[in-house]
Amino acid sequence: MLQLHAVFKSYRQGRQTIDALRGVDLAIDEPGFFAVMGPSGSGKSTLLHLAAGLDRPDRGRVVVDGQDLSNMGDGQLTLFRRRRVGIVFQKFNLIPTLSAAQNVALPARLDHRPSSWIRQRVAELLESLGLTDRAEHRPDALSGGEQQRVAIARALVFSPKLLLADEPTGSLDSANSDRLWTLLGDLAKRHAMTVVMVTHEAAAASHCERIYVLGDGVFRGSFDVNGLDHASVATRYQQLGR
Repeated sequence: MLQLHAVFKSYRQGRQTIDALRGVDLAIDEPGFFAVMGPSGSGKSTLLHLAAGLDRPDRGRVVVDGQDLSNMGDGQLTLFRRRRVGIVFQKFNLIPTLSAAQNVALPARLDHRPSSWIRQRVAELLESLGLTDRAEHRPDALSGGEQQRVAIARALVFSPKLLLADEPTGSLDSANSDRLWTLLGDLAKRHAMTVVMVTHEAAAASHCERIYVLGDGVFRGSFDVNGLDHASVATRYQQLGR
């Protein structure tokens, strides 16, 4: 579902070159809930942006759902990202002037889907995420947890097989964070979806099935969670991150 082959990515910062990723290889070929874990500056957000087709590698290949993103033009990549990849951001990225239902509908409207299809799909998603009674509320009338669930509903409009989450609970309190991690795991199981979350939090990663540890632009290793609590996850992470 998600493969990175010898991926390099650098950025210019003034006169300095920052090597965000240095020959990264990754293969996640099955449904499930996975984490890419690393400290700030480790390259994990860069990896997610490349996997989402929001950026391109300097070298190497990024393959999503069997499609090599490097072979796509900008227009093709935009359509592929909209239809085949779901993306959930830390800051929700909802349009403040639109209602919850209108925010969820936006990708389908951009894709020129029939209005009847959009209404039915939005209603299904809002109901499945417990948001039916919030459909007409704008983001500023929703709690942080509700806003993030709206963002997830929007990401699921086209039933993607890959859902990418960038520090999705960074703006939530602990109770809403716990609910969101459980929700992401449930979505992976219920829809045979591959969910990949980038995080630096052991509490978040402990809800996943497998954790890939990234540091200084390279993978340091990976391990199965197998019911480990977040303290044990933190210990394993620290051991691999050295």
